[in-house]
Amino acid sequence: MTARSAPHEKKSGNCFLQIIIGMVLLANPCINVIDIFPDFIGMTLILRGLKKISEIDTHAGRAREIMTKAMWVSLGKLAVMLLSLRANFFDSYMLLVFTLVGGLLDCVFFIPAMKELTADTEYTRLDITGNSNEAGSDELNVITAVFFVAKGLLTMAPMMPFLFVDETGMIKVGEKKFISPESLVPTVTAVAAALALIAGVVWVVSVFRYFMPMKRDGELCRGIDEKYSKLILSDKYIMRKKHVFAFFSVLVPATFMLICLSIDIYYVSFAALFGLAAIVASALAKDLIKNRKKITFLSALATFTGIGAFILMINYADKYGGMIFAYSEKGFAAAYVPFIAAETVTMIFLLLVFGQLKNAQRDICEACVGRDDDSPRRAEISEAIKEEINKKIKAVYIWGIIYCAVSVLCAAVKPFDSESDLFALAWVLRSAVAIGYIVSTASLSAKLKEEAEK
Repeated sequence: MTARSAPHEKKSGNCFLQIIIGMVLLANPCINVIDIFPDFIGMTLILRGLKKISEIDTHAGRAREIMTKAMWVSLGKLAVMLLSLRANFFDSYMLLVFTLVGGLLDCVFFIPAMKELTADTEYTRLDITGNSNEAGSDELNVITAVFFVAKGLLTMAPMMPFLFVDETGMIKVGEKKFISPESLVPTVTAVAAALALIAGVVWVVSVFRYFMPMKRDGELCRGIDEKYSKLILSDKYIMRKKHVFAFFSVLVPATFMLICLSIDIYYVSFAALFGLAAIVASALAKDLIKNRKKITFLSALATFTGIGAFILMINYADKYGGMIFAYSEKGFAAAYVPFIAAETVTMIFLLLVFGQLKNAQRDICEACVGRDDDSPRRAEISEAIKEEINKKIKAVYIWGIIYCAVSVLCAAVKPFDSESDLFALAWVLRSAVAIGYIVSTASLSAKLKEEAEK
């Protein structure tokens, strides 16, 4: 089947367009930690654009792998941004630390990913058309490195004045003259945003100059489409491996969302977003699993109720967090009962999601193990492997059951956390169980990927 006879596949020109748009969205400046177009959106578009190209060349495959890590960093930055909208979640020093770490990780992941991507595009273009643009590749890599370093530093700039305060919380600028760091923030923010915008424009121009000619190169795009059809679409083993790897590449990192953190009077967990990841993972597995609709439906319910539970937790904590004998206060039940009810319903839906993921993982096991056995001995070996994998699947599900039960317990003892250190550390138990789920899922993922490789 040629590229022209497979209209369901995206043309390679659209892949390059997605990469360009994604990079444009990364170029917008941050105002303090507020990102107008969150990097998560741009990273997702870039990954979608890299999807086809990465499957026909190892350089682009490495670029996509590194870019996936950068996407998870961007998701963490988005969470920090949303939480920072509430002034009492983070102080200026914590925000400075978060932006420093985020900027460093962006540089660590995105700059090497861009080098791998340009190396791939140069090799592919030379292989298909006989042309190359090494000078443009080198220029883009240099500008990318400068841009991300500048973006990271300029994002931190509005919080830098707080590093120079004395014991009175003021900045000394003369013999007897002091100024408040807060008074400098608007000016520094405006200057930093303007400089970041200029740097972003320079980077976007470089991105357009490099990728737009490839998008318009009909010979290159047809060559990529034909290569993808011959090497990937026609090979059922590669397609099976592709779907298994895609499923776990989303599911395993998403398990980290189950970890719970205690920030001041708040318990912060993004377990609700695990449902969204389950929807994406099941969609990527395609026909390997039979219960995609059930996963999608239950995950959507878990996400919806989980977001509601998070909002109700913040409402409860704002009114009674850190208060001794909170349950004796007037209006306690009106704030607490909706929160614990929403948390309980969320965990019930999440438990059902875990159950459906268990069924999906068994479907993947059936698809990967023993399907092509041509002798009794091989069939016997396959049965032993299936038994081992099913034990791992069962272990993952048991950790999921424990996690849901502990999460409800953690919410139930919230009114008593100011009276007992044991109750105050309930979130640690929830995170410990989450780590058990993470480790067991990663172990299962490694085994099923190994079988998919065979």
